[in-house]
Amino acid sequence: MRFFGTFFRTCLRVRLSDWRIWLVLLLFPLLVLSAARLLPAEEVTAPVQVGVVLPKEGGEDFWRRLEGRSGLVVTFHAAGRAQAERQVAMGRWDCALVLPEDFQARLDRVDLEGLFVLLIGPGSAVYPLVRETAAACVAECVSPAMAEGYLLDSGILDRAGAEGARPRLEETLLDRDRVLVTLETADGRPLDPLALADSGVSALLACLVVFLLLIWLLFTAVDLGRWLDSPAARRLIPLRGRPALIWPRLAAALVPALCAGGLALLLAAGWMA
Repeated sequence: MRFFGTFFRTCLRVRLSDWRIWLVLLLFPLLVLSAARLLPAEEVTAPVQVGVVLPKEGGEDFWRRLEGRSGLVVTFHAAGRAQAERQVAMGRWDCALVLPEDFQARLDRVDLEGLFVLLIGPGSAVYPLVRETAAACVAECVSPAMAEGYLLDSGILDRAGAEGARPRLEETLLDRDRVLVTLETADGRPLDPLALADSGVSALLACLVVFLLLIWLLFTAVDLGRWLDSPAARRLIPLRGRPALIWPRLAAALVPALCAGGLALLLAAGWMA
């Protein structure tokens, strides 16, 4: 153990005395800060843009419900089919919903099979969420008719009773009567959607640091292989063995890189905040 500590301090002192090592270590925080600064601010904070192609007639109730769900995470834009295809293809919009021209008629007869066409691009990521949101809005639109049909088919109400109950079927439930979904972490803390979006940027910067550390580790492995073939190492191997020589030298090479990587992540976290 004493040999490990002595050899580790010697290798670390030799490594830190080389100005080229300091230059490489400074690249860690500089590259991460550059990546965080070059990332457009609007791309980090702006909500995801989604297009909606509405029919010429009908669909106003659906659009009102869908537009009410626009917020800090997803924003819906009414557009034409050509504009939606162009924006999705250029990557400016994540995806686009295309409603058929007989949208309202299909809602009236509760024909929901293949109701939407969803345009996505190679970089689309949130289209499953958009699909579920659109399905929820459709469910709100057709739920009164579905409930009325169920009451009639089950014999609970007749035609006259169904007409009298129709205003109640179209009422909007209060928050206390709804099934509300909230996001929280594994330890029970509330999860902010904006914090979830920012975590993607933090994960990207962390991947950059890991990539730099991997390159450092590969070069360190090559350096260790060359050093083991040196005359000094050949004389020490019979006395101490290869592991006793490799681990202190490997630790001395990794400690500065890990410190530089940790500093880079701290600086990036402070910059993004």
